[in-house]
Amino acid sequence: MASLLRTTLISESENSFFDKFNRRSDTLTEFYLRYESAMEKQRHTNARLNYEGTKSMPRMDTPLLLERDAVELYTRTMFYEVQKEIMSSCYDMSINSISEEDGVKVFSIKDKKRHGKIFEVKLNHGD
Repeated sequence: MASLLRTTLISESENSFFDKFNRRSDTLTEFYLRYESAMEKQRHTNARLNYEGTKSMPRMDTPLLLERDAVELYTRTMFYEVQKEIMSSCYDMSINSISEEDGVKVFSIKDKKRHGKIFEVKLNHGD
């Protein structure tokens, strides 16, 4: 019966998940009970993740409104990636110089974590 789960409609991760709950020697009844157990575990995990994603707040590392907006906009996993970028831009970057060329402001930004690499950011006021 375990081979029923090996269809092209079920992803490899789902196959891997269900493989933990069945054995080749299972009877149909044992397979059904193990399948129900696996589904209950998935339901419980989904409910916990939904609760964590909607009812709890991750720790804010800065007082910036940008970070507070990001927690509302992104999934928890994605928020943590955005939070790293926000922290990096606050603490690892510094403005080296500001100039203007043909009405376009040019910011020279130094990245301390990348051995002082310089990035150039241009801001056109006409846009």
